[in-house]
Amino acid sequence: MNEQNLILRLQGFLDGIFYPNAFNKLIRREFLLDNDIKFSPDTSEPQWIFCLKCLCLAEKYIRIPQVLYIQLQKKIFEMEPDLVRKIESAEELEKFMARMKFFNDKIQIRKAILSHVLKG
Repeated sequence: MNEQNLILRLQGFLDGIFYPNAFNKLIRREFLLDNDIKFSPDTSEPQWIFCLKCLCLAEKYIRIPQVLYIQLQKKIFEMEPDLVRKIESAEELEKFMARMKFFNDKIQIRKAILSHVLKG
């Protein structure tokens, strides 16, 4: 994938164009295995880390902007996101980005992604 394409994808992630939940993605098993992408054994890791890894490593993807289903969910109460979980998520994402030349060359983008994570 070229650098400009990756920059556009990351901007879409930061702008909320890409809905960062794994439940609305169809991903080839071979892609996940070939790129060693998996959910952390710690189930508190947010799904968007998984989705961001896929977005950064996929050669191509198709985004369907229309809503294809409706999910209704009742929230009994709202809780403020746990700061420890945000920090752990940022650490996991930092490890992932540190392995990619793109993020090592583009520190500002790397910082923007981490800032987005911590702001939650």
